[in-house]
Amino acid sequence: MSKDEIRIRNILYGMRTRCNNKNHHKYKNYGARGIKVCDEWMESSDKFIEWSVNNGYYDGATIDRIDNDKDYCPNNCRWVDNYTQANNKSDTIFITYNNITKTMSEWAKERKCPYSTLYTRHQRGWSDKEIIEGKKGKRKSLSTKFIKYKGEKISLVELSEITGVNIKTLYCRFNKGWTDKQIIEGKR
Repeated sequence: MSKDEIRIRNILYGMRTRCNNKNHHKYKNYGARGIKVCDEWMESSDKFIEWSVNNGYYDGATIDRIDNDKDYCPNNCRWVDNYTQANNKSDTIFITYNNITKTMSEWAKERKCPYSTLYTRHQRGWSDKEIIEGKKGKRKSLSTKFIKYKGEKISLVELSEITGVNIKTLYCRFNKGWTDKQIIEGKR
């Protein structure tokens, strides 16, 4: 048996287990939701291997259900890369910005922004526009924190731009009750 055949059999075993074994940790997302493996693939590993080889299997590919509410069967499955599969999960978050809807992962990649940043904004209840533009939250509140710098009252955001000191560092110093001079010089 080839390395690919072994891998494909293991993937089929995982599918069958998720859908049929109530003790499997992922059963709740598959079998408990009524997701099944078609009879053809349940009865014959060879049929699944044959379908896989004829339908785009490659080393590193993952099995993906096109419609997450339907079964594992030839007309609802495909072999894809991890990125494609991650964007086709039942818990995938979609964001609409400027009338364009994409997954959060796709927006993160396009905007060169960490997925975790967008996800945190989403969890905090930000609108889709705010999630993408990042114009809510700490930066906005930081612009209302003021100190004296060279005789003028300026915000921490402005101070960060003038001095090049990270805004989070300045905010931390401010919250610790440091004097204006200590915040600016970074010495306590």
